[in-house]
Order: sequence, then structure tokens, then C-alpha cells
Amino acid sequence: MDVVTSPNEPLFWFHHANMDRSKMWFMQMNFDKENIFYGFPVSNSSSIPEGTVYPGINLNDPMASAWGFTLYQLGLSSTPSNTLATHADMICHLSPHTSPYIYDDMVNCQTTNTCSTSSTSPGNRVSSFFTDLLN
Repeated sequence: MDVVTSPNEPLFWFHHANMDRSKMWFMQMNFDKENIFYGFPVSNSSSIPEGTVYPGINLNDPMASAWGFTLYQLGLSSTPSNTLATHADMICHLSPHTSPYIYDDMVNCQTTNTCSTSSTSPGNRVSSFFTDLLN
């Protein structure tokens, strides 16, 4: 797969949106793990083969050191910075209750074991996000 042209494939967008929706669902269903970043490895993460440590897979590592981006560039901070966004930043800014968007099928399970249809209109959250951004 050519990583430079793969975003031109329409299925790329469906696939990545579904991955994000699945992550949001997981975070909502595991709300009790929020304070430990949902079990994301903090340091010395190993990959396959076991024992091999790769930079960039720990909680406080930049998400993409080769083509990094800042929270300001993503519109998640109003303060310009040269500090690259980390996995921890993304977990904090894009959790079910802090993200500037919500999926239509998200449910409100944060405080109970009973799931019901979300009462927050996705359109309202996105509209208010862009209104705040423009002001």
C-alpha cells in the first residue's frame, strides 16, 4: 500500500472513522479506566518479537515523530506550540466526553451499566465546536 496515496481511497476514510468510533465506544464502556489512560502502556512497551522496544508506542511519546503535528495544528489548542502531540494528548482531547464531535450511535454509559441513546445531538456539538473556534 502506498501511504502517500492511500487517503485517496474512499474506503480509507470509512475504515479510519470506524476505528475512531470503536475507540470511542471502548472508552465509554470502560469509563472506570479513564484515570489510567485505559491501560495504554506508559513506558518500556515491547512489540513482537517480545523484548523489542520501539520508540513512539508509549503513552507520552509523540504520535508521529517523522510527520508530527501539534495540538494547535489539530485545532485542539488555542496556543501555538512546537511540542508534538502525544498519545496521552489524543486520549485526553478525543475521549467521548471531551471530543468536539460525537457519533450518531454513541450511547451514554459513563455512569451506569444501562445504555441508552445519547441525548447530545452530534450536530449541536460539532456546531458549537466550530462556533467557539471562530470566535
